[in-house]
Amino acid sequence: MTKHILPILFLLPLLASSLVVSTQLSITNSATIVPSLKYIVTILMENHPLNTTVDPNGVIGNANATFITSLAHQYGLAEHYEATSINGSLAQYIGLLSGNSSVVSSDCLPSVCPVAGPSVIDSIEASGRTWKAYMEDLPVDQSACGYTGFGSGEYNVYHDPFVYYTDIMNNATRCTNILPANSGPSTGAPDDIFLRDLNDPASAANFIWLSPDNCDDMHGNPSCPPSTITTADNYTAQLVPQILDSALFKTDEAALFIVWDEATYCGISCPIPAIWIGPTVKQGYVSNAHYNHYSYLKTIETLWNLPSLNTFDATASPMTEFLP
Repeated sequence: MTKHILPILFLLPLLASSLVVSTQLSITNSATIVPSLKYIVTILMENHPLNTTVDPNGVIGNANATFITSLAHQYGLAEHYEATSINGSLAQYIGLLSGNSSVVSSDCLPSVCPVAGPSVIDSIEASGRTWKAYMEDLPVDQSACGYTGFGSGEYNVYHDPFVYYTDIMNNATRCTNILPANSGPSTGAPDDIFLRDLNDPASAANFIWLSPDNCDDMHGNPSCPPSTITTADNYTAQLVPQILDSALFKTDEAALFIVWDEATYCGISCPIPAIWIGPTVKQGYVSNAHYNHYSYLKTIETLWNLPSLNTFDATASPMTEFLP
């Protein structure tokens, strides 16, 4: 018996070492695997908290938001997603693209508070990918970069963060990537130009942004229908099925993210709706993890292996748990 014990004892350290190496390789490989998406479509909505539990003006569970509620139940809902500023809509939009909402302190015109950058647009272009931003009710006969007023129709420049970046505004080629979403106010199906481009995957941009107008994004205006939630729910009920039925989403390489800019009614710590939608998204999934607008940016950077822009997005948690 003694003769057999010594060789076994000699082999034990080698076996243990092999197990450690194997375990380390397994951990390393699993940590670096992230879902792959070719297209990310983002729609920005306005000024409402997560649900009617946190505030009567909440979206999910609201009797006037049955379609949006159904999206949250069918696809992926982040229950603890928050804004990143108390300084109005523009700061949130800039934060989504730059990872720093503090670069603007109020809603102001691009000529008053231009942003030097950088933004995720720079990283997207550097990676060889493309981008387009669609603005509902933007006049079709003029460039967004050339439009210096507050808004036209229900187009709101505060909801068009791209025209604040000086390296976009001063670049004619980049300006052509900011497009009207529809061929005229209240025309289209809705947003006929936006939907037309989604049906051409060969020329569609990898990063696609849509800012609905003041009526459709739940912001509201005196000229809009009285119920902002009903109007926005009807709008998404028309638009989202057509997005999901588009050629782009039939590639199974696209995901739609619909998020609100801020809660408005209950402060910055009040959660806002953030919903991942599409065939590439986990179905009926609810996350209790804490996210904010910098997490959105971190998600894009993680999925496409882009560099961080600053410490805010570098330390944010990506939302890749929503993607199988």
